[in-house]
Amino acid sequence: MGDYYRLLLSHKEALNLVGVDALQTILARLPDFASELQPQLAAILANQEKLLNLKRVKAWRQARWPVRPYSGQALRPFLLKPEYRLVPYLGEAQVQMRDELVAWAQGLGRDGVPRLGMRLYTGPGGAGKTRLLIEAGEDLRRTGWAVYFLGESVTPADAGYFSETPCPTVLILDYVTDRQGMVEALLKQMARQRQHRAAPLALILLERTAPRWFEALAVSIHDPEYVGLPELLALPTMQKQALAIPPLSTEAERRELFAQAVASFAKIIRTDGPDPGALPSDLPQRPLFVLLLALLAATGGDMAHLRDENEILAATWRRERGLWRQKLQHAGLPAPLLADGGELHPGHAHFAHPGSRDQPSPATDLLPARLFR
Repeated sequence: MGDYYRLLLSHKEALNLVGVDALQTILARLPDFASELQPQLAAILANQEKLLNLKRVKAWRQARWPVRPYSGQALRPFLLKPEYRLVPYLGEAQVQMRDELVAWAQGLGRDGVPRLGMRLYTGPGGAGKTRLLIEAGEDLRRTGWAVYFLGESVTPADAGYFSETPCPTVLILDYVTDRQGMVEALLKQMARQRQHRAAPLALILLERTAPRWFEALAVSIHDPEYVGLPELLALPTMQKQALAIPPLSTEAERRELFAQAVASFAKIIRTDGPDPGALPSDLPQRPLFVLLLALLAATGGDMAHLRDENEILAATWRRERGLWRQKLQHAGLPAPLLADGGELHPGHAHFAHPGSRDQPSPATDLLPARLFR
């Protein structure tokens, strides 16, 4: 009996299916079951249910829908995070890609289309990958879909919990180059459900470029557990070619995004709207850098000399450094380590000297990593 339950405990799905019934049957045949073991059995069953639910709850706590209102009253780079949606989703190609993604997901399971699907979206930092999924996800959620980003702390052992949903579901994984094990675990669960899942299930992956292991899916897949991975990946809805996020293709689209952003930021700081001043002749094609320019414009920055993305980042860094210096001075604390010219403050030898090979990149270190997704 001990060996039997050790085996069951190592296979959660088997324990769920037969463990309780088997325990009841075995104990019922013992002569002292009714008088001595019945209370213990009740306690065991209650605890098992709690443990199983606890694991499921812990897993789902790592799944989130990030959209939330921005409650701050200051213009800092983190307000550009896509979950705040402070600026309308603009661009003809961007809107078209959003609508096509929604239509693709809603088409799963209809008119002979398989219920299971997978896609990979790629693009450089700041291209709008996360915002695309947030916009498409908002549309799907309004029609009854469950749409969740799975956090980095989710483990392959949790994959079964996320594939058990009874409603149409989209699961999103970001930065998937280092999450091969999680993707493979989800694919195995999808393969097991290929014949009997009732509701659509879509797996959406995000990354700057297609990982090598993802490109290998198009030519070979190992299936040592014989769950039907080759059959799953042969479905036409399991797309193994990455889809690139388009840039803001026209100057008119970029200027519209800039104007909308300046207006949104002016509302936050409760002004009538700053004078943006002279703009560079060509605005950046990546939305993030257009928004950073708008952030600088809304706070009275000089943008005419900002000719490329590196200069925009450097100007953002200078502004952030100045804000921190003011905050420290107001609090009566020592001056910041960085002097006005951008060089490191003298007397702090444990920091790399300008020009050192170990010197960090000041233009990007302070900005949140999620801004560049």
